[in-house]
Amino acid sequence: MGFGRGMRVTSGKATGLLELGTLMADAGYPVPDVQAVLRAAAAAQGRPDIVVSALGDQLIVDDPMDNCTRTALTSGRVLNYGQTRATTQLSAAASHGNVPLESLSDEVKRALAAGTNPPRWAIMLGCGLVSLGLGIAFDAPYWAIGISFFLGFISSAGMGAIKLTKRVASIMPLVLSFITTLLLLAVAALIQAHTIPLVALAVPVVILVPGAVITQAVLEISGGDPISGGGRLVAGLLTWGLMAGGVLLAVAVFGGRPSGYYVILPWGSELTTRALGWWATAPPAWTGWLGMLGLGIGFALLVWFPWKPALLMLAVLEIAYTILTVCSPLMGSPIATGIAAAAALFISRSVERYSPALPPLILFRPTFWALVPGTLGLVGILSSSGHVDTGDVAMPVMGTILAIAVGLQVGALASELVHPHVRHLIPKKLRPNVTNPQAPTVL
Repeated sequence: MGFGRGMRVTSGKATGLLELGTLMADAGYPVPDVQAVLRAAAAAQGRPDIVVSALGDQLIVDDPMDNCTRTALTSGRVLNYGQTRATTQLSAAASHGNVPLESLSDEVKRALAAGTNPPRWAIMLGCGLVSLGLGIAFDAPYWAIGISFFLGFISSAGMGAIKLTKRVASIMPLVLSFITTLLLLAVAALIQAHTIPLVALAVPVVILVPGAVITQAVLEISGGDPISGGGRLVAGLLTWGLMAGGVLLAVAVFGGRPSGYYVILPWGSELTTRALGWWATAPPAWTGWLGMLGLGIGFALLVWFPWKPALLMLAVLEIAYTILTVCSPLMGSPIATGIAAAAALFISRSVERYSPALPPLILFRPTFWALVPGTLGLVGILSSSGHVDTGDVAMPVMGTILAIAVGLQVGALASELVHPHVRHLIPKKLRPNVTNPQAPTVL
């Protein structure tokens, strides 16, 4: 009986580690970080012999005392603000030995019970604002930006469908991009617009664009995990391909054809497009900051941000966009994007040090959406079917992804190097609570 009781205890340790790992993966932690936290949690409780490994969406925990290997798949849950904050705090406490392994399962349940899920109207409005904001930032014409806002509501329905089954999730990028493109082209037919920028077709489904997935894959590969990173990279490229297929299928239904970075439609002419006046023009450059504001508010609605951390998140987003706008003409878009990513992550982690309730994982996420070339990659695939040199498309996309990956590492390193040396310059009442250290994170 005593042996059986020991079996249950060690089983609880392995199960708790698995549940914490899946929770961290759902919160957006890269695989190397998940492994590092789980191994640190086991070692801090005197069990460095527990083997933890992660392969893509699968976690493996081997407890020698249990004589059994346990595996779990990440659930793919979308966590709200409160759940992500609780996950960050739990992973920090566990990695520093403040939570017994047997208690991890209960703590994970408490983390999932934290926060409030956004109502349906907030998800719909959030998707619409994200689509609207990126449409402004990527210079889509006014009429397409307006339609994209409402097409974002359809994208929110697609996000809900993705949660049903993996089979539905695998086909949803194709179906959703086909439907939204079909509706946008129908409006173009009504107003007799002869040419449409490809970016206008990509913006309504930007929620599903895997730019962040591909950048995270590069981070995992550079962090020494080529298996998980490579699998994520292939999955992201496949999603891009499915979305491009849906767009091109809808274009073919209307008899259009890609040409360069535009779609040429079989009705109207350049004259009829110009006759639309300012509706057919792109917003001026200064409206990009308003676009980022729309993106930030939309993201805040999607994860149900409280208003105070939402203001901090918007500030980080606008600072990153300002850096990108100022530096791009001087040193090129990829390098400027890397600098903006480094600065945004440094600021986010600085905020975390003085307010652990504001994890950088959340503060930085909308900036990630704005910086990663998800829309650029989809436009690149579409334009390659319109007689544009594939190399001219691939190099800027991959260059930007690599620049972001390097920028994130630089921002994290700068945070670790700078803050210990400037701590003594900060008034004691404002100094971070060093008794509650944070878990190591890339983001």
